[in-house]
Parts: sequence; C-alpha cells; structure tokens
Amino acid sequence: MRTLIFLFFFAASSLSLSAQESRQYYQLKVYSFDTDEQMATTDAYLKDAFIPAVKKLDIGPVGVFKPRPTDSITPKQTYVLIPFNSLVKFGLYEDAIMKDEKHLTGGKAYLTAAHDNAPYQRIETMLMKAFTEMPQMATPNLNGPLKDRVYELRSYEGATEDLYRKKWICSMPAEK
Repeated sequence: MRTLIFLFFFAASSLSLSAQESRQYYQLKVYSFDTDEQMATTDAYLKDAFIPAVKKLDIGPVGVFKPRPTDSITPKQTYVLIPFNSLVKFGLYEDAIMKDEKHLTGGKAYLTAAHDNAPYQRIETMLMKAFTEMPQMATPNLNGPLKDRVYELRSYEGATEDLYRKKWICSMPAEK
C-alpha cells in the first residue's frame, strides 16, 4: 500500500511540475547609462557577444528595447528581455556563456572594462513568470517599420493578492 501511495504522489507531482514548466520565465535586464559611449559599448556587447552566446544555448528570442526619447530628460536605458523555458535554464545560462570563447572575445571591451570606465551606470535584473492565461511569449504580428513600433511591458499591482489576481485576469484579452 505504501508503494501505491508513493507512486500516486510521484505521478501527481510530475503532472503538476510539467504543467508549471510549460510557463515561461523571463529575465528583464535594465541597463542605465550616463553617456552615449557607455550605451554604444553595451549595445556592441549585446549584439556581438551576449545574444549570439545565448542563442547557442537555445534561449530566445531575446528582445532588446530602448525607450523612445520624448525630451532631454528621458533616461538613457536599454531593456533586454530573455525568455526561459525552465528555471533550470535560467540558473545555468550565465555560467555557460562565461565559458563560451566567442562570447569572451567578442565582449572583451564590455567584460573587462575598468571600474572608472564602466560600460553602464547601473543594471537592474528582474525575474518574472508568465501568466497562466499566456504561458508562452508571443511575438506580435506587426507590419510597420521597426523604428515606429512601440512595445509595452505590463505589470499588475494590487493592495492584496486577491485584488492583484482579479486585476490581471480582467485585463486579459477575450478569446476569439
């Protein structure tokens, strides 16, 4: 009888884990810059070293976004959105890219910058989990020029857990 209960528990656990694993996780890195030179160094690193290294690990598509400047006080920032199909992949990817020779050589100016010539002013990193109603990232089907596209990262807040959940469930688009 003990074996049967254990097998049932194991099977139930496996099903719930596989259901959760179908939801993606996202790392959002927000780079802030003081100078245009810092931004150019980081942009070159992302393009020539980071994104190719991440693609080799079968992670992607990686999104790189910049705010549309509206005035002179718009902060100089770059947003990098990295999707992961599991927390295990998220936990291992940074160590893996730091062993990739092409990443290390292509990103040398960024990776070995002196402390008084840093390639950014600050990096913020957030880990997010996909909503149950949209467990996988979907690329919008847009036809306009890339330079004219505007993307929005939505976040939902509420005074309590219950209000938070109601808010994002109500904001989900209706199925067609």
